[in-house]
Amino acid sequence: MSNAERVARWRQRQREDPSKHEAYKRKERERYEQKKKRGVVKPIAELSKRDQRSKRKQWRQSSNKYYIRKQRILTVIENTETPAHSPENNQVQAARRMGRKKVRRDRSKAYREIFKLRIALKKEERLKEKHKKRFQRQKNSKEDKRQKEEEAVIKGHNIRKAVLLYSVIVNRLRKRYKMTKTHTEKRNIASLVCATGLIRRYRLADYARKMIGVTTHQMKRKPRRQQIHIKATRARKAVHSFFERDDNSRIKADKKATITRKGEKKQIRLLNDDIKNLHSKYNSEMGNRQISYSLFCKLRPFWIKPPTSRDRDTCQCKLHENLTYKLETAHSNKLINSKHINDIVKTVTCNKSLDNKNCMYRSCLICKNKTVPIDTNVDLGKQVQWKMWKSRRVATHVRVVRETECGSLETLVTDIEKEVERAARHIYNIRHQYHSITSLKENMATNELLIHMDFSENYNCKLDSEIQSMHFGASQRQVSVHNGIIYSKEKIYPFATVSDCLMHSPAGIWGHLQPVFDFLKTMEHEKNVIHFLSDGPTTQYRNKTNMFMFSFKIFDLGYKYGTWNYLEAGHGKGATDGIGATVKRTADSFVLTGHDVKCAEDLKCALNGSSIHVFVVTESDIIQIDKALPMAAEIKAVPQTMRIHQKRSPDSQSHGTGVSAETNIDTTSDNILRNETMANASSTDFVVNVDIPEVASVDASGDKGTPDNSAEKISMFYALAAPGLLKPVLTVDQHLIGQYIVVEYDGLPYPGEVLDVDEEDLEVKVMHKIGKNRFFWPLLDDTLWYHKDKVVTILDGAPVRVTGRHCKINHDVWDQIEDILDL
Repeated sequence: MSNAERVARWRQRQREDPSKHEAYKRKERERYEQKKKRGVVKPIAELSKRDQRSKRKQWRQSSNKYYIRKQRILTVIENTETPAHSPENNQVQAARRMGRKKVRRDRSKAYREIFKLRIALKKEERLKEKHKKRFQRQKNSKEDKRQKEEEAVIKGHNIRKAVLLYSVIVNRLRKRYKMTKTHTEKRNIASLVCATGLIRRYRLADYARKMIGVTTHQMKRKPRRQQIHIKATRARKAVHSFFERDDNSRIKADKKATITRKGEKKQIRLLNDDIKNLHSKYNSEMGNRQISYSLFCKLRPFWIKPPTSRDRDTCQCKLHENLTYKLETAHSNKLINSKHINDIVKTVTCNKSLDNKNCMYRSCLICKNKTVPIDTNVDLGKQVQWKMWKSRRVATHVRVVRETECGSLETLVTDIEKEVERAARHIYNIRHQYHSITSLKENMATNELLIHMDFSENYNCKLDSEIQSMHFGASQRQVSVHNGIIYSKEKIYPFATVSDCLMHSPAGIWGHLQPVFDFLKTMEHEKNVIHFLSDGPTTQYRNKTNMFMFSFKIFDLGYKYGTWNYLEAGHGKGATDGIGATVKRTADSFVLTGHDVKCAEDLKCALNGSSIHVFVVTESDIIQIDKALPMAAEIKAVPQTMRIHQKRSPDSQSHGTGVSAETNIDTTSDNILRNETMANASSTDFVVNVDIPEVASVDASGDKGTPDNSAEKISMFYALAAPGLLKPVLTVDQHLIGQYIVVEYDGLPYPGEVLDVDEEDLEVKVMHKIGKNRFFWPLLDDTLWYHKDKVVTILDGAPVRVTGRHCKINHDVWDQIEDILDL
């Protein structure tokens, strides 16, 4: 006996005993529930999409088998012989006779209808044959007439000359058709020869087409030209202009990121937001000239595309990305209703507006205390994870890494509240900057210039053929490429400066700008006001050395007034990236034709004939500027560098060898690119106009308390401290990452290591205090963000270890820290 037979007999015995069968089913149910708890058996809602489809398919098959088995059982039951029926009574027999009589009446009626339809069908067939014969007679008469005409033509002409003439004309037409390059001329020849009424009358169209060589699609008629409506043209121009704005789309800097339609080649741009949100934004800006969503999508330019997974962006904004990670986590846990930053910011502003400065800077009396609405029914103690971009110092380099943060939903909400305030200010600055840039370009005066510039990634030199060790080794040279566009009221000049020197420092920037200024002297010599527009990396444009050079360079070049405008962090993409892509793409095409690009001069030769003005900057030019600069320590630091968005000069300035040209820096002005109010102070230091509201504490009754004066005490003490001992933090930038500082918390000093920086804040991993000038590292990292005013001093190095676990700060520094904090 096989195992299957034994199992079948055991199941039969179980079914015959009801108590055993019920116990068996109860155990099976308990076993199934235990499997569900262990996760062995999962509900269909928790399965993947593929497993769900497989499970449902299995259910359908089982149900089908059950239905077939049930039908078989019913069939067997119906075929089983049953006893004869009892004789029917007279009433049943009478009803049956009445039913048969009605069936016979209906059948007779149907026969009559069929007979009538047969007669009508024969009538229609005779009529069809009549018209068919008539058509054939007319057709034969036309063919006879055409045949007689053809015979008359042949008899009336010399056959030899006619054939010769035919051969000459056809050969000439065939040759002319092949030599024609444009589709329009080919279509004209095809319509002239093959589509005339005479050719069609004698059924020679196909023969003429084959003899001349005309393709089938050329025989198609040209579509009628649609009438161009003025309103549609205006709407198309408005939509194109809206999509090409830098706040709505970003240009791809890749040299291969191009698209061509109907002979028009464009650099691809990617949308910054969902197209539905952009449609709402467009209608809100256009007022009475609103358009439908379908027309808005139809008028979208072909080179502006929604981003896909292949368009992985490596130039995203850190603030946006970090906040997006947190919002996605909160949204997935049903804590908030939306995961889009703009939607969340609108919930904490008046009238859900993003263009009111007071609301976005959180100084509005109505909405400054608004918080992000959350679902109170969610358990805030639940532990979740989210991703974060952070800067970490590895050896001597600062690297940006993506780490996974853990915490409760309550901690996540607190972080979101803090970052939404920064994001609101960040978003307002972005929108206001793009609006101001557009306004300046459209309303530029005749004496003004705007230079938008940026460094692109260094170009790797290439030869038409290379050995393996050069292609993959360290022998490959690079060329620095500095791109830009000069805007004036009359004209636009795209330019690119190339150099074998790879310095991107302020000396390198002004070295790359020098040939551009020489070019402007010849082309735009009447301009005396200049505006610079760039992104804001602290190693290139946004630093004290570049501000120092700007303060006197523009006057040496003959300009009376100038501004330098920094785009918001992470949002510096623009037309300059497209110029860089064009330069590299053109150089690669030059190499593919058998040439070499080994240096900056070769790169310039590759761009000959281009609409981009290319200039070569030698390494000696940059080194000469670098040597003329004073030492970095001699230039006074510019406070709050990370918050600066514009620096500007007064209308006129006399300057000497020092830093005598005043640079006014305004980050809160209503017009970032143009501000008519100029400070007239005569100072050799940089003047910063930043509105910083006084921070005051609020007690439970709602009355304002006294402002926090710890930062004021620290600032006053620096004037009395011994020189070189206490080092305040004047500028927050990435050079602080990895350094050790002392921060003040609840009136007590704590040393720690700087992990990350922001505009005015530092993330510090601090030590714990165990006694006077005794500190130790806790088992769990104590990491917190501190404002730069809470930094007491920067230490020269890590605290000195005095025991296996305890550390201390230098005694002289500690004494001054005690004095400053009144310990």
